[in-house]
Amino acid sequence: MKFNVINSEIFKILKSKIRINILELLINNSQPLKFNELVKKLKISSSTLEYHLKKMTESGLLCHTEDQYFTNAYSNVIWSRVIEIPISHDILIYLKSHLLPILNIDLIREFNRTTPTLIPDLISLFLSLQNSVPRQILNLKLAGKLNLELEEKMIQMTNKEYDIESIEIITDYQNFKNLICYKNIGELFTNKMLANLKVSLIENINLYIAIFDEQGILCLPKIDNVIDYQECLFFNNSKGIEWLNHIFNYFKKFSKPIHYNESIIKEKKLFLKYLKNLKNKEKITSNLN
Repeated sequence: MKFNVINSEIFKILKSKIRINILELLINNSQPLKFNELVKKLKISSSTLEYHLKKMTESGLLCHTEDQYFTNAYSNVIWSRVIEIPISHDILIYLKSHLLPILNIDLIREFNRTTPTLIPDLISLFLSLQNSVPRQILNLKLAGKLNLELEEKMIQMTNKEYDIESIEIITDYQNFKNLICYKNIGELFTNKMLANLKVSLIENINLYIAIFDEQGILCLPKIDNVIDYQECLFFNNSKGIEWLNHIFNYFKKFSKPIHYNESIIKEKKLFLKYLKNLKNKEKITSNLN
């Protein structure tokens, strides 16, 4: 079943100008705001604000922990101002309990046209990959916080020996170090794959993307800001993959490519020394916004 999000579930909530102002303020603010901060910025009484915040949190438009209020993936999608949003009910529930750490309203608007499938657990994810991802992959793209144990298990349970021509990764310094030093890295990548690996480092990226040519996975952080690898969105159509590639390229703009040779990869001591020098001398992405 499809739902018109604006007109059915949320229309009455957004009839209020005050609630629109609250949503706009929190959408445009990079950090959660406390109750007193909202009162000051919105210039309304505490009782009025309390009333509207209650309505908005009950509807799933806002989240709060203790005295702080912030938006979630659902409120970001709503704020995109798309009048017709054909999103299934299970994905609406997922969006309300997860964050969408992308500060680009055009990309959020594009999400409404991707029609992903919600994968509720790891077994379902393994089955989806087994049934849809071909053995031959031209370009594997990974972005975000890598879950190496999960990726190793995916390869084992899908029972496929993938032939990957190129791999491109966008991640932060610590995650890349974990990748190279991973005890079972041979289960993930062959020496040939590692030699053709393209890596860009970014200061912070709190989600997980995997793109296998014509299929893709997106794992978002939950409200506590920890990435949820149990539930994920699975994209298996051209619009969905196009959107995931746009997200990948969005983070790529804020990343910095690193360069190394095959001998550094094979010798972990050399590689750790290389990473240490890279971090100290080049200050990876420290000046990025």
